[in-house]
Amino acid sequence: MENLSTKFKQDLSNELNKSEDWANDEVFLQLFGSSMLIFSLDRLNVYMKKIISVYENTIDKHSFVAQRRIAGICINYLNRSYKENDYTYLNETLQLIKALSENPDLLMYKILGLYFDSLFKKDKSLQESILSMLTQAGYGDFIQNLPK
Repeated sequence: MENLSTKFKQDLSNELNKSEDWANDEVFLQLFGSSMLIFSLDRLNVYMKKIISVYENTIDKHSFVAQRRIAGICINYLNRSYKENDYTYLNETLQLIKALSENPDLLMYKILGLYFDSLFKKDKSLQESILSMLTQAGYGDFIQNLPK
């Protein structure tokens, strides 16, 4: 991602800004979710504000694909927010994850939402419980990528 040209990053940002409805477009959501590392956190906050405004009271009514993409975006955003110590849309993002439908295929996103919530709250006990559960479930390699 670091090797991408400034022009490419600007072009992608311009594409997102061109479309009023990009937050409802599953292809755009996938593209955005995959490219979040190229944006500054200030720019991500602008995009998260849009996502939150579109999905905050209706996330569980959207298609599974849309929910999964939004959940992935939320987890990526929480990761960046934690690493950069930014709380701008923390509560709203955690609420989006919490409001996902009770589809078992979305369970990992909800667990990760709880994990990030415990990180921000410095709840070591909950962090350790979640990491232990994930390790016991066979996700030992996966948790190596999570901030501690």
